[in-house]
Amino acid sequence: MIGGIFCDLEKAFDCVNHSISLSKLQLYSITETIHALLKFCLQDRYKRVLINSKNKYCNTTSDWGKIIMVYLMDPFWDPWSFLIYINDLPLLLDKPSIPILFADESSVLITNSNPMEFKKVVNETFQKLIKGLVPTCYI
Repeated sequence: MIGGIFCDLEKAFDCVNHSISLSKLQLYSITETIHALLKFCLQDRYKRVLINSKNKYCNTTSDWGKIIMVYLMDPFWDPWSFLIYINDLPLLLDKPSIPILFADESSVLITNSNPMEFKKVVNETFQKLIKGLVPTCYI
């Protein structure tokens, strides 16, 4: 039997956790200067929403909230940050699972001749993917 788990991570570029990404960058030997610059750009940033009304006296804003997961929308940095973040995903999976990473569409192929064992491996792999991917995004 052959099965697949297909993950469309279309919005994943927008929800990579800053702290985890910065720690992973150190694993890739990013220089201290670049690491400090990225940390400065990503940490201690806040946002709020302004709601404009037709009546300018009814405009309102939300409370300030700390940004912990949304990168600056940068066409160069966002894809790289996501790739660094997801690069070790194959390490989460066992041998009968074959991960295929391609940008924001990742897949895992699973093969097994025993139907009961196949079902067990699919479920275990799916749980590992959830633990490896979902903490990166809001649910």
